[in-house]
Amino acid sequence: MYIVVIGGGRLGYYLTKALLDEDHEVLIIEKNATICENIVGEMGSVCIHGDGCEASTLAEV
Repeated sequence: MYIVVIGGGRLGYYLTKALLDEDHEVLIIEKNATICENIVGEMGSVCIHGDGCEASTLAEV
C-alpha cells in the first residue's frame, strides 16, 4: 500500500518506520528541512520538504 504521512515528528517518524518494516511504500511530507534531511539520511528517500496542507505540495505526490 502507498501511504503519505504528513509530519515527520515523533509520531510520523515511528509510524513510518513501522509501515516500512511491513513493506509498505511510505512518503513523509515535512515542513522542517533539517528533520526531513535526518529522515532521508536514516531511512532513505522517504521524505520531501514541503507543507502538507498546501495543494501544490500534495500535487507533487
